[in-house]
Amino acid sequence: MPERRSRPPRDPDDRPRRRRPDDEPADRPVWPVFALAIGGALSLVAVAILALSFALQRPPDDPEQPSGVVVRTTQGQQGLPDRRGVKPGGGDPEGVDWPQVGATARVGDVAVDALWASPQTITGERLGEKVTYGTLTAVKLRFRNLSRTKPARFGGWDQEFEAADEHGNRYRTGGSFGPGFAIDKRPEIGPAETKLEDVGCVTTLLVASKATFEPGRSYTMFLFHEKTVAATKEVRLIVDAKELGGEGLLRFRMPIRQPRDQ
Repeated sequence: MPERRSRPPRDPDDRPRRRRPDDEPADRPVWPVFALAIGGALSLVAVAILALSFALQRPPDDPEQPSGVVVRTTQGQQGLPDRRGVKPGGGDPEGVDWPQVGATARVGDVAVDALWASPQTITGERLGEKVTYGTLTAVKLRFRNLSRTKPARFGGWDQEFEAADEHGNRYRTGGSFGPGFAIDKRPEIGPAETKLEDVGCVTTLLVASKATFEPGRSYTMFLFHEKTVAATKEVRLIVDAKELGGEGLLRFRMPIRQPRDQ
């Protein structure tokens, strides 16, 4: 029988030992821990400074004013801000992106088209006497009541609207021509254009003042303001939507058109 060899007894001190915290060398460096703590604190400070800078750059909100509504503060004649004398290039004080503004709008059942603006010589009669207003800028508007069953009430824009151009100039509004005024000729670009613009429209109303739009009917009317400068290529019109039962302001941008006889 082969001889069995016995193993020598195992020394208990030779067994592997688990490391304990008190086994760590006493001279282990602790600076990495402090470096991480300092780096985290600096990151929090940087984030706080960035958030504060954004807060300071943002304009304060006005809780009493809905977004997109212009607050009128300075009142001039005709109940409008008198902003004449603004230098060309002054821009829009409300910061509106005018190149994106069109020539149509809709309030309820009423669609409004701003067809054109044009310098026109306005003459006529008032109570049997000949009167002239010289050259004014006429803005032609078309109103369409899209409802087939309901009339639409219009409060009028002739006494309160704003007119400007792409150079930042503001123009005084002409308002109405007073009671008993009959114009010699309605403003027009030319007979052919008028025929197309007025087809199917009621044309007995001159100024865009208080009126009732019958169901399914269309109307062409005008607003008047002082003559624009020669360099003007477009008119920018601001009116109040409340006169058609809406809220806020309506903006229109339309080209300056010269009459054919000029």
